[in-house]
Amino acid sequence: MTSLAAAASGGHWRLGEGGAVLAVTGAPVAALNGVLDVAARPDTAGIAELAALAARELTTVPWSIQIRGEPTTVPWRSPNTTG
Repeated sequence: MTSLAAAASGGHWRLGEGGAVLAVTGAPVAALNGVLDVAARPDTAGIAELAALAARELTTVPWSIQIRGEPTTVPWRSPNTTG
């Protein structure tokens, strides 16, 4: 995703402290903009930090959070959310 963001006109990416990445291609597709962490144990604090940054800065393109693995906590999930 970082290579795609770097190659896109106006694209950019940022590496979070725990290894998560905020990648922006500028394409109008949520899967091509947002926070990505592919670690076996994703860094939830780093994901939350980058997601907050995305929420503030990515106002003209849709974006998403994509993770792989099993996080031990999910700080952005409501306590009333199941699943």
